[in-house]
Amino acid sequence: MSVVDTRLVQTAVIGTRDSDQPVILPEEPYNLDQFRRHFQQKRFWCGTLLGGCGEELMTKRYESKVCHFAHFPDRTGLAPTCHRVANGADSPDHLFIKRDLTDWLKTQGVRVQAELRNLGTGPGDAVDFWLPSTHQRLRFQLCLQDYRTWYRAKQEPTRSTPPVDDQSSQ
Repeated sequence: MSVVDTRLVQTAVIGTRDSDQPVILPEEPYNLDQFRRHFQQKRFWCGTLLGGCGEELMTKRYESKVCHFAHFPDRTGLAPTCHRVANGADSPDHLFIKRDLTDWLKTQGVRVQAELRNLGTGPGDAVDFWLPSTHQRLRFQLCLQDYRTWYRAKQEPTRSTPPVDDQSSQ
């Protein structure tokens, strides 16, 4: 297969436009067929938690190029204007981290609260976890930031909750 066109939308959410349930569309037609059978009753959205416009998406199957999600056209046949920047398979990493770490901690008997954070570039900039039993906060930062911006963001949660557990300063 040729080089992936990063303008193509490879990820979406299922449920509603504000859902935190991500899906990654397979690039190969055979795998897309299986994907469609598995999710046949689901609707896909250019999720707001992915930095998307919130409009519904359809799957596009191709033999000669990468399969991808596409916006449904409006009545005039044009796709809606969407300013989503991150379209690749890694764009929902923050949603997978939130879901999977929350589920894992709960199976370990640990009470946890998770929150997605926008540190200036989008809703997937960071995921904060609050562990009430240990009074600790853990952050997974997924965006690049200079030190001053990172430090301000690190201090910001301390206004209302305990500080981020920062192992790098020890």
